[in-house]
Amino acid sequence: MLEKLQVKNFAIIEDLSIEFTKGMNVITGETGAGKSLVIDTIQLLSGARADADMIRYNEKSAYILGVFSDLSSDLKKVLNRLEILNAEKITIEREIKGSSRNLIKVNGVSISLSELKEIGSHLLDVHVQHDLYRLFNSENYFDYLDTDNKKILELKNDYLMALNKYNESFINYKNILNSKKTNTEKLEYLQYEKKELEGYNLKIDEDIHLAQELNKLRNYDKIFTNLKEAYSLLDNEMYSLDNIYDASEHLSNIEKYESLYKDLSEKIKEAYYLLDEAKGSIYHELNSIDFDEASYAMLEERDFALTKLKEKYHRSLNDLIKYYDTICLEIEKITNYDGLLSDLHEKLNSNGKVLYDIGVKLHNERVILAQKLEENIVSECKMLDLPEMTFKVKFNDIPKYECENSSIFLANGLDNIDFLVSFNKGEPLRPLAKVASGGELSRVMLAFKSIFSSQKKLSLIVFDEIDTGVSGEAALMIAKKIFAISKSTPVICITHLAQVAAIADTNYFIYKEEENERTKTFVKKLDLEEKIVKIAQMLSGNQLSSFAIMHAKELINKKNN
Repeated sequence: MLEKLQVKNFAIIEDLSIEFTKGMNVITGETGAGKSLVIDTIQLLSGARADADMIRYNEKSAYILGVFSDLSSDLKKVLNRLEILNAEKITIEREIKGSSRNLIKVNGVSISLSELKEIGSHLLDVHVQHDLYRLFNSENYFDYLDTDNKKILELKNDYLMALNKYNESFINYKNILNSKKTNTEKLEYLQYEKKELEGYNLKIDEDIHLAQELNKLRNYDKIFTNLKEAYSLLDNEMYSLDNIYDASEHLSNIEKYESLYKDLSEKIKEAYYLLDEAKGSIYHELNSIDFDEASYAMLEERDFALTKLKEKYHRSLNDLIKYYDTICLEIEKITNYDGLLSDLHEKLNSNGKVLYDIGVKLHNERVILAQKLEENIVSECKMLDLPEMTFKVKFNDIPKYECENSSIFLANGLDNIDFLVSFNKGEPLRPLAKVASGGELSRVMLAFKSIFSSQKKLSLIVFDEIDTGVSGEAALMIAKKIFAISKSTPVICITHLAQVAAIADTNYFIYKEEENERTKTFVKKLDLEEKIVKIAQMLSGNQLSSFAIMHAKELINKKNN
């Protein structure tokens, strides 16, 4: 559950703190008071993107904190992977800044937005008002059908991996198929370039090594003279290495009298060995270095030829080597077109069959899920004052396999689905988006949310006016359904319906006032008497009457019936 929500400098909220309870929490208040802002902050805690426009006017940053408990085992696994260990509760903090990087922390550990989204997916579900419009778009129906089914998720993952392989082989095959239009003139030019590059026998980084060798030969006299002088200085009676070694030995003879002598002896001896090694290396260089006029001329000629070649092709030497491989492949495409096309078609067909088989398995699993969903939706909707509703998940016919027909492989599999409904006895099934009223859509959405909440253990479900468009007995049934959901998963609900507010375990009233010429949002947790008054005002349009008070009490008493 969300135990505590703290918000600072967010839109018209200056400083707001709400402590929620288990069960059903209802927030009421006038339009524009800040109810939806509370929902926005909860969404930010679950990974929604932040915007600098959310920051309160004349403030540098906004701050949101939420404390959550009753964490699922799946969420705890995610937290362990993110090294947020032993978390029975989590505190999520978000700081939104105007110009610099926003901060996200969970139990003091900084995380990324994508990691917060992953946490949020196991933590809470938020229904906002525009979510109803998702029921108008059949592309969203897979989200309701496939929800949290591990076998379906595994098959979808396998399908997407196979789809990537198929798409790659499809593109390669089509490219070769279309490349038949390549003319003879292009082939002749490619063969000319291939022959020219082959003649240079190019090697990776050859031009770099060549430049280093030429630089050494061009400075031969300077290198030889300095090597000779360096060796003479080390191999000189006035500067004998043997004397250095002897000096070390003399100090070694007296090291027992003073630790300093031992340190000096070791340092001198180390210097001796280093100088002796350097002397040997210099001697080797003097005997190996040589200037060959013919070799120098050959290197100069090779360097000039490679420079001209790079200028001609406008490529570096290593890129020329890659370009040679590209030329060879292009020539093979033209000269061995039929063989290459056959190989690519075989690969396309192989990848297509694997993809198609996974798609069929995904379809079959969805058919089983759809039957359960149909039964559950009808059952839930009967409890939401839709007693005559029938519901069916309609699948398209599985298309026939054709490896070259990429259009049969859709992002979600081989399936197109639609939700068909009838709300009245004797009426035919028709697409949900075409026949449902606003109130009917609200109840169907609540039915989906009820099923979803029973399948996945979350810490919180949030409803922002899911009761839009209903009244009377239907409103009472929606209230009871939300209350039933709250028994297993804590609920925060924003409503304008007295029936929903009356059944809540805890009620909050949000209002705004002007203070120091600025509008501020406040929240008040209502006691029973205050709850009765607010519900009576909802029933009578803020005009209190004894009848409205009596009706409000009756609605509250129905909670226990």
